[in-house]
Parts: sequence; C-alpha cells; structure tokens
Amino acid sequence: MVTCRELVELVTDYLDGALPPDRHAEVVAHLEECEDCLRYLAQMQATQRVVAAVPTATLTPEQRTDAVEVFRAWCAAGHASVERRRPWWRRLRRPTGRMPS
Repeated sequence: MVTCRELVELVTDYLDGALPPDRHAEVVAHLEECEDCLRYLAQMQATQRVVAAVPTATLTPEQRTDAVEVFRAWCAAGHASVERRRPWWRRLRRPTGRMPS
C-alpha cells in the first residue's frame, strides 16, 4: 500500500502514465481512500494545465547552445545535486507552538 509521502513522490509519474501497473494500482487504491491525496492530485493536475498553457519561447540555435552551456556550468558547480536536496515538504519549518513576539 502506498503512503501519503510515497504518493507525493509518485504523483508526477502517475500523471504521466509512467508507473508500472502494480504501482499504478496501489496509487489508485490509496487515492480512493485518502481525501488529502486526492486534493493534492487535483492541485498537481491544475498546475500541469496552467504550465501547459504557458506559451514556450522559440530559441535560435545559438541561444539554445548558450543556455545549455550555462545550465551545464550550473550543474557542474553542484547546484543540481539531487542527493543534497531534501524533498520540499521536509524543508518546511515545523510550528513551534509559541506565539510570535
């Protein structure tokens, strides 16, 4: 059975139809039971629709080459390291229970 945390990690593959059949079935079963994850899925679907509606810019071959070089340099500097990044929900601050001063 898929947990809520796992669903957050799988939702993009689920929406893209890229999950293996058994994993897809587990996600569907979880969504049938979990209102919060169903809302999350709806938010992700809405986000996909908005992003898909944004017009894409057409780059010249020179601009594309320049952009790729900049991106590669950025990655080489360690900015794109997956291992160093925590999932977004783990970077959220936990409430302290204290009232602000």
